[in-house]
Amino acid sequence: MLLPIRTDRPPRHRPTVNYVLIGLNVAIFLALEFAVPVPLAGLIKQFGTLDTASPQLHQFVSYAFLHGGWMHLIGNMVFLYIFGNSLNDKLGHVEYLLFYLAGAIFSGAGYCLVSVSLVVGASGAIAAVTTGFLVLFPRSRILVLFWLYIITTFEVSSLVLIGFKMILWDNVLIPMIGGAGNVAHEAHLFGYLFGFVIPLVLLAAGILPRDQFDIFSLWKQAYRRYRYRQMVRTAQKPLWVGMKQARPVRPDVGASRPAEEEALPADEHSRHLVAKIAESIDRYDLATAAELYLKLIDHNPDAVLPRRQQLDVANQLMSNRQFGEAAEAYEKYIRAFPAGEQIAQVRLLLGIIYGRHLGHPDRARAMLEEARRTLGDSTQRNLCQAELDRLGE
Repeated sequence: MLLPIRTDRPPRHRPTVNYVLIGLNVAIFLALEFAVPVPLAGLIKQFGTLDTASPQLHQFVSYAFLHGGWMHLIGNMVFLYIFGNSLNDKLGHVEYLLFYLAGAIFSGAGYCLVSVSLVVGASGAIAAVTTGFLVLFPRSRILVLFWLYIITTFEVSSLVLIGFKMILWDNVLIPMIGGAGNVAHEAHLFGYLFGFVIPLVLLAAGILPRDQFDIFSLWKQAYRRYRYRQMVRTAQKPLWVGMKQARPVRPDVGASRPAEEEALPADEHSRHLVAKIAESIDRYDLATAAELYLKLIDHNPDAVLPRRQQLDVANQLMSNRQFGEAAEAYEKYIRAFPAGEQIAQVRLLLGIIYGRHLGHPDRARAMLEEARRTLGDSTQRNLCQAELDRLGE
């Protein structure tokens, strides 16, 4: 058995209305059980029970304050306390009371449409409170008490506990396999529907203030991550594949290079490694070129390859997921060739590396801001903005 104990979203103000509702439910139950003479208690229960075959207007409220037994009462009050306190705090006292009563009315009316029976209990109203909590605090964690052969506690996401366990399992799957026959599952489902839709509408209309914790914020961030993945797939095939590779340059071609590409390291070993890197790139063997480049950097940390070759090697290191080495190679490219081609894409890649892989958000933002100002491709600009938004979360 699972029983919620508390959430990680305690109310900031005293949830007075929720306490009053709990007190009323308990007081009415105790009075009918112990204080009121049995014949009168029977008449009160008959008067207040919702008869779906011939409902009276008052019954749509009164049935929610009657309970069929101790376990019925205790179970409902535990859930009302756990989820109602935070909802009372968020909505305010009057609004929460109206929401609670409307949830009871809606779930009772819905049950009248699908069943002919007598029904009592606050379960429909509490179901509305529960999904109202889910809409406003979908990221919350709930501490749950579990006991079967052992007794233990664990934390679970509100989406899992409310969405899967309480709605899908308890009120859809269990009735389908014939369990829990004396429970008005349909009333629960109508309550869940009301509690989900009404806060959603209030948030969408701006009547209920939005914040970073509600379900719209969750959807927005999920969509942002989806867009980011889509842009990465389209713009990053991977992204560095779109950068021009160095053309093969053979000793007998004799093609002239810009002055910025002709500087070679002074020592013999470095020149030998640079030559081997060039040969590897000529053969399109970029994996070997990247390995040789790392040897070159170990020997001569200040070494920089010719412009196209430096970019090719940096791209290959990125492809190898050697993010630290790739970032260093891209940084050298920017410092050595500030007017080089595709400099904006290099800054975009550096922003992604620093932000997602190396844990340097400030450096990532600096690179991404500069890239956003200079990128010409709209897809890459969107990718850049998505990454900046992610860093700002």
